[in-house]
Amino acid sequence: MAGAGLWLTLIVGVIAGLVFAVDPSLDLRISAAFYGPDAQALSGLESIAVNALRIFNLALVIIILGLAGSALIIRMSSSTAPMLVPARAACLLVLVYFAGPALMANAIFKEHWSRPRPGHVVEFGGKHAFKPWWDPRGNCSQNCSFVSGEASSAFAVLALAAIAPIGWRFRAIGAALAYGILVGAIRVMVGGHFTSDVIFAGVFTALVVWAAHGLIYRWPTRVDEQEASRRIDVFAARLRARIVSPIYGVLARRLGARSRTPARQRTVQFDSQPS
Repeated sequence: MAGAGLWLTLIVGVIAGLVFAVDPSLDLRISAAFYGPDAQALSGLESIAVNALRIFNLALVIIILGLAGSALIIRMSSSTAPMLVPARAACLLVLVYFAGPALMANAIFKEHWSRPRPGHVVEFGGKHAFKPWWDPRGNCSQNCSFVSGEASSAFAVLALAAIAPIGWRFRAIGAALAYGILVGAIRVMVGGHFTSDVIFAGVFTALVVWAAHGLIYRWPTRVDEQEASRRIDVFAARLRARIVSPIYGVLARRLGARSRTPARQRTVQFDSQPS
């Protein structure tokens, strides 16, 4: 199944890349249907639903990372503490959200691929020239259009689907894909991104999930739960030895020096009093 998922992801990426490269204006035409001057504005209820979905997506990211991150932090604080989330699952989720939405989407592409957002291009009343997905030479300076960070965070739910019970896995993957497409479609409808931004956010995030899952669960680097917990303990011990302990030592020495200074000053002042 993992191999089929990889090939399907690559096929979608290649087809989308070719289609939107041969006809770059397709991005503009799709966005114009929802965001252009002739498009019908969202009603009050539709706007509420859109904002609610964005809030839900952010809350979902916080919950997933909060649970996985807390499980790792608690375990790293004490090797006898139980894992609140299975060790491999916690590592997978933290790795996917860091490497996917945080690093790939927001830190790399959105800050260095200077494609203007739909609301910033001339065709929709902005000041910048439209750029196809493959051209990073736009006028956007930061937080740019390619790729969609929110869509990437939604597609990252594929990591949960990848570790679902085998009987539910196909349905979980389908639900995760549908959720990512829904969040991405909303971003296109409100003029936050072009369609190709969303498609490639999904493709790149799916590749991150595939690689991270392979690293932990499938490839020769795979580990079982016991070995994953042991490696977390080893990492925590090294972290304490190389970073935490030296920092604690420096702070302890400085605080100790400060606490002793007033006493010495009072002694000097007392000795200097005339008899």
